[in-house]
Amino acid sequence: MDSKDRQIEELKALVAALTKRVAELELALAKATKDSSTSSKPPSSDLVKPKPKKGPGRPKRTKLGAQPGHQRNLREPLPPERVDETIIQEIDSKEIQRLGLSPTGD
Repeated sequence: MDSKDRQIEELKALVAALTKRVAELELALAKATKDSSTSSKPPSSDLVKPKPKKGPGRPKRTKLGAQPGHQRNLREPLPPERVDETIIQEIDSKEIQRLGLSPTGD
């Protein structure tokens, strides 16, 4: 047997092995995508079924707190005659950084 015949035999063997591998992969893919919506299996046999993806849109439940577009309601400040004590509290620099505050100078 010369080198060309040997190469042809090797290529035939390689083609046969690859054809077999493609058939195995196609079968595995068909099994992986089979569920109750694509076969006659009952829905209870679908052990792992991903939830459908939600499309873009408005959330179903409103968040707590003020809602966008609503008028702000504030309490009236106490009149000066009702104020009998003023408490001044100092906040250290670590607390200012932790809360993300910026000093106003007042």
